[in-house]
Parts: sequence; C-alpha cells; structure tokens
Amino acid sequence: RIISPEDGIEVELRFASIFSHAFLYLPWADGQMPDFSCFEPMSHKANGHHLPNLGGLHVLQPTQTLSGTIELCVKPVPISSRNENFQ
Repeated sequence: RIISPEDGIEVELRFASIFSHAFLYLPWADGQMPDFSCFEPMSHKANGHHLPNLGGLHVLQPTQTLSGTIELCVKPVPISSRNENFQ
C-alpha cells in the first residue's frame, strides 16, 4: 500500500505470486522529494542477470511466455487521516 496524504490518495497494489520482488524508483534531486515515483513489480531480483542463480530470472525460449496480473486500486484518504505537515 502506498499512501500519499498530501495528494489525498492511497494506492493498494495486488499482484500475482510470479512477482516476488519489486523496485521503487524515486528520482530524488538536491534532497527534494520527487513529485512522482515508479513501482515496478518484478519476477526476479534487480540486476538478476549478473547474479550466479540469475536472481530468480526466468529465461524463456522462443515462443515461451511468462505472465502475471497486477491490480492497482486507488482510494481517497479520509480527511481525518491526512497530515497537512507530512513531508
């Protein structure tokens, strides 16, 4: 779950078990909180290509596929739960 009180929303994430890892990209610059982020569910560890066991990376042969589902549910954060001084 990702909560953004300053925007008044929360995002609940649900994803298939194939996505056993995730990467969160936050492009901080000059100590400033970014105004966006990128959440990436992954089936393997970051940089798995360079790990001895490939970090769980599934190597597919031509015509093979790998699939999974990702569900994002955006909800408003109740006003009573918001902290106007959230940094």
